[in-house]
Amino acid sequence: MKNFYTVLLFLFATISTFAQAPEKMSYQAVLRDATNTLLTNQEVGMQISILQTSNTGTAVYIETQTATTNINGLVSLAIGTGTSSDNFSAIDWSVGPYFIKTETDPSGGSSYSITGVSQIMSVPFAMYAKTSGSSIPGPQGEAGTTGAEGEQGLTGDIGPSGATGIQGATGAEGATGATGAEGATGATGAEGATGAEGEQGATGAEGEQGATGDIGPEGPSDNDWTVIGSDMYSANSGNVGIRTASPQGAFEVYSQAQPVTNPAAIDQSQTIGGWSAGSKSNWQSFTAGVSGQLTQVDLLVSSGSSNNSQNGTIKIYQGSGIGGTLLTTENVVFQYVFNTYQQFSLSGMPTLTAGLQYTIRFEIPTINVGWVSLNINNPYSGGRAGANQSWDYLFKTYVASINPEESTFVVVDGNVGVGNITPVRSLHVNNVLRLEPRTTAPSAAAAGDMYFSAVTNKLMVHDGSTWNACW
Repeated sequence: MKNFYTVLLFLFATISTFAQAPEKMSYQAVLRDATNTLLTNQEVGMQISILQTSNTGTAVYIETQTATTNINGLVSLAIGTGTSSDNFSAIDWSVGPYFIKTETDPSGGSSYSITGVSQIMSVPFAMYAKTSGSSIPGPQGEAGTTGAEGEQGLTGDIGPSGATGIQGATGAEGATGATGAEGATGATGAEGATGAEGEQGATGAEGEQGATGDIGPEGPSDNDWTVIGSDMYSANSGNVGIRTASPQGAFEVYSQAQPVTNPAAIDQSQTIGGWSAGSKSNWQSFTAGVSGQLTQVDLLVSSGSSNNSQNGTIKIYQGSGIGGTLLTTENVVFQYVFNTYQQFSLSGMPTLTAGLQYTIRFEIPTINVGWVSLNINNPYSGGRAGANQSWDYLFKTYVASINPEESTFVVVDGNVGVGNITPVRSLHVNNVLRLEPRTTAPSAAAAGDMYFSAVTNKLMVHDGSTWNACW
């Protein structure tokens, strides 16, 4: 079904100054679609018909044209120049009235969906003159009555902008706006260098000498050993024991070495990052660099409670995460501070093994402000934050490493038996032999040296040039 719209027409007639030149009429119309929206800057297909007598009268002339609307939906045509099988010059304008019928296809084709019909109120003078029958003007007729006022025309195109006016005086300065929200806390600066060691204090006064103790009873005489020069020997048939009262061989040394505990020092840390809200329970895993006792954990945290300290717990687990063995639980107090590492001494002092992973879990009962610091780029390769495997909470661990006392036992000739009193090799073990795993290879290695690697879980043997796995 075709849609009919009212169109605004502007008609002008021109006739060439040459007798045989084709005649034409200028035509303009504003086009709108079914929603009354202007068809702007759009190519349209149009069929124009000249109807005689009425708006449904006989078409004395039909032509088709393709035109483009402007930004205001206005299309301009020259009727008489389109494609037609009729003769525009053959129209007898003296036997009107005549009407212009326009049919439009908004897509530029010939499927016409917009139709408009308007009467030509005045036959163009130039065209009528050639059929008027006389070139002598007749007497002027009486003035006709004034016609009804036409409808308001469409608003014309917006004219060019006028020249810029003189700049007005500067207005009074407005009131200062509200202070913006406080920006995020900047990253913690690098830890400063350790200060110079202070001077050693003065030696205290020597205490008074204690009283001489009573003389002990005289021991039994012993003529078992004979000394000749730098040699000492016993001609008795019994066995000789050092630090054992029941030697099992001719010469047995029992060494119960006591470990030496070193002062605690920072072992692992992640100290670069920014502030975060955190949750009530957080955890950070780490890999022990040395074996020993974990004596202290430092965390860059607050209390989680605005302007108040808060009781909480720190737990140490074996392995990464909180699914491993719980090694110790410490009840602690989290202070309401910012950009300050809080130090937590561990009374349980769990024993760590170098190369293995452990986890620090820190918890508070309530939270209403941000209280933890983290790094979201995970530069610490030995562990991760529980919230995200790419994050790290900021922490330090302090480990008191344990070194076993050095003891040496040398046999110049013969064999040594372990759990065997009749060894048949230089070292004869009559039970399971255990090599304590270690993360690094021994230094100054030579052919025949061996150790068990805690990294590869393999027995390593040195061939004189390099270490090789046995399987």
